[in-house]
Amino acid sequence: MEAPVRRSRWTAVCSPLLLVMMMLCRTATADIWEKDVGKDIEIGPSAKGWSSVTLTCRSDVLKVRLVFPESFKGVVYTRGNYGEESPCMSDPEGETEVEMTLPNTVCNVIQDEMSRNTTLVVQHDDFLIFEGDTAFQLGCRVHEDRYLASIDLASPDPGAVPLPESRRSTVSSDSGTVTFRPDQVRPESLVGTKAPSQLKIEPGEVRPDPTASEPPRTARATVQKVEL
Repeated sequence: MEAPVRRSRWTAVCSPLLLVMMMLCRTATADIWEKDVGKDIEIGPSAKGWSSVTLTCRSDVLKVRLVFPESFKGVVYTRGNYGEESPCMSDPEGETEVEMTLPNTVCNVIQDEMSRNTTLVVQHDDFLIFEGDTAFQLGCRVHEDRYLASIDLASPDPGAVPLPESRRSTVSSDSGTVTFRPDQVRPESLVGTKAPSQLKIEPGEVRPDPTASEPPRTARATVQKVEL
């Protein structure tokens, strides 16, 4: 016959207390997550984390070259194509330069007889959009007998409100090639660009871009849109 398990009164008291403490710690951790990357975060255009972006317009493709000040280990993709393979997404492994060739017929290139446009997102984390990420609206328009190439700084958040014309930072060239650098960004393009939605992080699956056609490659956190 096995001896009965004896529990002291301290065990009876401390076990529920330990459970309560663990629950409080978990709640506090969730509060910190929500504060750090929730309602206090502003995701808008950024002039940091990149050195230059060059667009060259061709008849059948848009050629893009990005230069970074240090090794880049995030992802670059056209909006709506996160998680897809080349040519619409690039996943560098520490390079300082990224080159992409975007065909007219894919990569969410919107085109008509006179112009082609798409948005390129630069995301420093492989799975989440954070403050400091940015995006570029790329445009190629037929101008007389050549192409007018233009780059417009934009927010990486697909739910962000576009900036009014008076606050945009845009560079263009009728040579068919144009380069955009951080020193060309207007200060008013970076002020008050908070999106009409916020990112709330909870345990679960990562969804960095609601327009992405494929789910991310791993699951670490859930990004939910919380309407203001």
